[in-house]
Amino acid sequence: MPYRIHWFKKNLRFQDNEILLKKDNSSSILLYIIEPELWLQKDMSQRQWDFIWESVESLKTDLAKHNLHLNILSGDAAEIFQSLHQKYSFTEVISEQETGIHWTFERDKKLKSLFNNLNVNWIEYPYFGVKRGNHNRDHWAGSIQQIFKKPLINIEKYIDQSEILDFDEHEKPVNFYDKTPCPFRQKGGSHQAHDLLDTFLECRGENYQSEMSSPITAEHSCSRLSPHFAHGTLSLRQAFQLAEKKRFEIQSTNKVFAKSINAFLSRLYWRSHFIQKLEDEPSIELKSFIPLYDDIRDQDEEKLQSWIKGETGIPFIDACMIYLRNHGWINFRMRAMLASFAAYNLWLDWRYYAPPLAALFTDFEPGIHYSQIQMQSGTTGINTIRMYNPYKQSEEQDPDAHFIINNIPSYKNVPKNLLHYPETVTPFEQQLLPSTWKSPIVNVSQSSKKAKDTIYGIRKMIDHKTLAKSVFLKHGSRKSH
Repeated sequence: MPYRIHWFKKNLRFQDNEILLKKDNSSSILLYIIEPELWLQKDMSQRQWDFIWESVESLKTDLAKHNLHLNILSGDAAEIFQSLHQKYSFTEVISEQETGIHWTFERDKKLKSLFNNLNVNWIEYPYFGVKRGNHNRDHWAGSIQQIFKKPLINIEKYIDQSEILDFDEHEKPVNFYDKTPCPFRQKGGSHQAHDLLDTFLECRGENYQSEMSSPITAEHSCSRLSPHFAHGTLSLRQAFQLAEKKRFEIQSTNKVFAKSINAFLSRLYWRSHFIQKLEDEPSIELKSFIPLYDDIRDQDEEKLQSWIKGETGIPFIDACMIYLRNHGWINFRMRAMLASFAAYNLWLDWRYYAPPLAALFTDFEPGIHYSQIQMQSGTTGINTIRMYNPYKQSEEQDPDAHFIINNIPSYKNVPKNLLHYPETVTPFEQQLLPSTWKSPIVNVSQSSKKAKDTIYGIRKMIDHKTLAKSVFLKHGSRKSH
């Protein structure tokens, strides 16, 4: 009897999972591979692994309830598949299409070559709405709506038994490029994901649209599902359909909540839109959309370390970074502000600061991260230049400085005006500040002006306009036709 391998990658769930569909009477081998080398990459971290491992254990438990066994092996994926083929002569591998970092892209190219040599058919089910190969961006929005509204997969169509492999026990990775402690990290697993979705649609999400921007209110009002979407513990389609159902139920009785659900649904489309950019052009992890921006910025290690450790002397910037380091998550506007500060005020090359920032996100999604980093750095050529003023954001999003003080407790007796505008501290006031006080490492207004002059100077070039048009045709967002 032929064998088929069902390889779990970033789809760590039982519900609505195409790779579990039964096709014929082939014997099924369910597989998850721990790849130690992956965790040595600059944008990967122990916090991400811890979340993934909890999710793998949760998946294994869910599968066992349906008489299915998840085999967990560790090592180089190509070597593992080679060994499995020698022993089981499998003829097919099924997995979800992965749009990952450069390392996983190269690994998958290597595997494709191996499977071709072994006459193994590798079937990759597309991630929600993300198309591989030639496609028309003009019709993309319409096609993803159809995918999201497609009925969820009935588990009665799943395989009903699987093989237990006779292989050595797996080993967890012990070496990580980033091991920054994350005491308040979210927990992994599908049950955690469904609990979050339930509470978001039941009550937490009512003021999502108005409260998502402040780090104070966003912690409660945002769905907090991003790490679960990133690692596939919850189906994007399932979340979409449950949210649509909730919106239909309340649209005439609670318009505020209905608008918040609309905002949430738009961000589900947004996820796939940005992942599609990386799928279409994998090089955007390593090169600017517009090459004219590739060599204009610095690689200053001292500035990078001050920023990534929350020691820039801009209290709101530092509080946001400290919160991110401790939680593995922060809301979108604050992510954009942190990136903008690194790109414009510190004038750091986005390729230099993007990986260590990615490592701090439990919900790191390469397609979203690198597209957004380039947007916030002004290197896409087609997006509005957004330079977030950290002082303005501090006053608007944290007017009473509660967020700053919660994350930097030693600042609790510092006057609010100095927390919001540290550049105004006088020599006399400096003597009264706590010993932990840090003076700003950069002048915000001066650095912003210099960055703006440089970026807009490049945008005026004739070559830039030609290149920007090409970027829009390939990656630009358009409405359904």
